[in-house]
Amino acid sequence: MTALLAAGCASGAASTTSTTRAPLPAGRYPSEISKMVCRPEARQDIAEVLGVKATVSDPSWVDHLYSCRYSYPTGSMELSVKELSSWSQTTAYFESLASQMGKARSLQNLGQGAFQTTNGSGVVSKDWKVLLVDTAMLPAQFGVPPTPSEAVAVTVADVILGCWAGDWPRGAPCPRPSSTTTAPTTSTWRRRTSGTGSSSWINSRAGGRG
Repeated sequence: MTALLAAGCASGAASTTSTTRAPLPAGRYPSEISKMVCRPEARQDIAEVLGVKATVSDPSWVDHLYSCRYSYPTGSMELSVKELSSWSQTTAYFESLASQMGKARSLQNLGQGAFQTTNGSGVVSKDWKVLLVDTAMLPAQFGVPPTPSEAVAVTVADVILGCWAGDWPRGAPCPRPSSTTTAPTTSTWRRRTSGTGSSSWINSRAGGRG
């Protein structure tokens, strides 16, 4: 497992070396990795790439599922991380979401496996965790400038994965979405990058400006 760049979402001290180690199994309490998805640093990073600030609910931790809801004036999305204790459990849960939610397409360059559901949400497997970015309650076009909700799911997943570094926190700021992450139907979508370096996908057919 190659460590990703870590998050300002984490509170631990920065490490100067890369480390390879086995993932940690699910425990009684949520891991620091899971808690990153609802922390203020992640909220800020997501607001910057989407151009809209959210009101975020208190997180819940039930059956090793850590989640919170990002609410906006026009809709909401839910971020959740399921913690597992083995590769086989992780694969089984990942595949169960594909069966339950429908698999529209595979997503490249996200975690160790990722797909988009039939409602446009994003599912990513990384180590013994599965991230779900559920955008079903967002309007079809969302953000500033307006972006397809399925592209929002890809962008948010990319931001969160930038916050993950195996199963331990490191103190560097969250990197921005990578230029190699592929949004679905890329022939009509392109990435918007602001002067501050924040980035998101926009649909060129909708007249979005880069």
